[in-house]
Amino acid sequence: MPKIPTHLLDIYKERRKLIKELHSVGPFIRGSVVELRHSCGKKNCKRCQSGEKHPANYLSLSLSGKTKIIYLSKKDKMRAKRWVSNYRKLLEIAEKLSWLNVQIFTGKKM
Repeated sequence: MPKIPTHLLDIYKERRKLIKELHSVGPFIRGSVVELRHSCGKKNCKRCQSGEKHPANYLSLSLSGKTKIIYLSKKDKMRAKRWVSNYRKLLEIAEKLSWLNVQIFTGKKM
């Protein structure tokens, strides 16, 4: 096993820490939780008659270049938000790892 240059030891240490973090991210989804408002279509609905609409939560995501929305119950909304947040954490960790890998690849601490 090749010896790690001393000026890169901190980088390798940080990289190991981030890889551990990656393993603890949990389930993730690339998407957004959005609230859309709709008219219910009932003739006697006071909310719709006043111009106000009914809110509903959806998971919006892009699959094969097409936008899809999935209805979310109140219970599913919180879970979807966590999974979307996990995806953002994953991206953040990947960015940091990539930068550390550049430094390891070049052998220069930047």
